[in-house]
Amino acid sequence: PSQSDERRSAADYYKLNTQAVDDLVTADVSNSPKVREAELRRFLTAQGIGLYDTATAVRRLKNTASDKDLEVVEPTDVAAMLRQLPQCTAIVTTGQKATDTLCQQFNIAAQPAVGSHVEFTFEGRTLRLYRMPSSSRAYPMAVERKADYYRPMLVAALKKKEKSKKVKR
Repeated sequence: PSQSDERRSAADYYKLNTQAVDDLVTADVSNSPKVREAELRRFLTAQGIGLYDTATAVRRLKNTASDKDLEVVEPTDVAAMLRQLPQCTAIVTTGQKATDTLCQQFNIAAQPAVGSHVEFTFEGRTLRLYRMPSSSRAYPMAVERKADYYRPMLVAALKKKEKSKKVKR
């Protein structure tokens, strides 16, 4: 962070990042210049948020973007990733196929409803699995409505991070 970032008060920091969350969750084709890739990467890195697919290889059974037309050929080894990320406390899936794939890997029987989370245990760690609506443009939900689901989860993550910083001081 720059010196000016370090001098910001917690309230300014929270306001700045809340705006970044709003920009992120409401970005779509019509306003995508609002969130540029470099800015998004900086924001996600600063917040300790990583992005990755739940499958490293898929097969499209039809020429559509629908989950029902995808076959997971090789799921991502998320357990191996979590072993390398001991501070990770939550995973977010976007879409049914991703949720099914992750729940299968961690034997999570009760899937969270869209917009909510369930807790699960992995190697003695309690983690949260958040289920968000698909980020695909093919998913028939207005981007503003999707934002209504994503915003509380992202803002909660910001608050949790800020709280853990205060505890460490």
